Amino acid sequence: MCEALMELMEPEINKIKETVREETKQQVTQQGIKNAVIALKASGHTNDAIKNFLIMAYGITQNDAEKYV
Repeated sequence: MCEALMELMEPEINKIKETVREETKQQVTQQGIKNAVIALKASGHTNDAIKNFLIMAYGITQNDAEKYV
């Protein structure tokens, strides 16, 4: 019976795992971007240079890059 229940629940469990994985990846990426901005500012880079770096390195839009600077 437990095996049958697991077979029924497996697709939902996999969906939850994937959602958690994506959310975690997004949080780690956002923290990485924030850390990069801090380091680049401390190194004296301009906001435009930082935005260009974020766009190239992280593949984000100009709009998103501006939110981090």
